[in-house]
Amino acid sequence: MNLLKKIFLSCIMSSCLLLCSSATFAEEYGIIDVNKVDSMYKKSIQTKADLSIKEAELQKFQAEQLKKINLKTDEAEKKELIEKFKKDYKYKKEKILKEHNRKMKAIRDELAKTLRSVMKNKGIKVLFRNNAVVLGAQDITDEVVEELNSKTSSSFR
Repeated sequence: MNLLKKIFLSCIMSSCLLLCSSATFAEEYGIIDVNKVDSMYKKSIQTKADLSIKEAELQKFQAEQLKKINLKTDEAEKKELIEKFKKDYKYKKEKILKEHNRKMKAIRDELAKTLRSVMKNKGIKVLFRNNAVVLGAQDITDEVVEELNSKTSSSFR
């Protein structure tokens, strides 16, 4: 009976040590919900809205040009308008994408800088996406969104 108590106590002690060390271990790991950051970061929201507006303008341009093309009866004129439309459409689309990519790069750079800052302040050494860790890591999502939005300025556009 005495041996059974010793084994039981050593199991409890080992469990306590394991839990204590894993708690310390967990403090070095963080998680972030990237989708939440994307949906709550003001610059990201504005960039998506700007892209939607530009895409709508491009669709309007396309509809107007197709209407002009369909009004032409001369095949040579139609062909000429189609070629001009293709060229203009491609230019406008590339310009929209280039501007969008520039804004997205600025967002990614700001996010990386903010993540490093929050991780340093929290003593986090490794950061995972929230769906990669079930238990044992600090969620820094809200702090990252708060810090990002506090830095948002009107100079972004």
